[in-house]
Amino acid sequence: MAINLFLAGLIANRAGFGVIEPVTAILWSIPLGVPACWFAGRWVRSLMDEADG
Repeated sequence: MAINLFLAGLIANRAGFGVIEPVTAILWSIPLGVPACWFAGRWVRSLMDEADG
């Protein structure tokens, strides 16, 4: 998540917004990454349950 935020900040900089520093990206990735990981895990688990029948 931190890498995605940092690269999004670089793209946003090209569009005229400010740069997201690497430390800021890491700090923002913690509260954003935990729910994203949880939802991805639930999705994969549902796919595994569906494959089992």
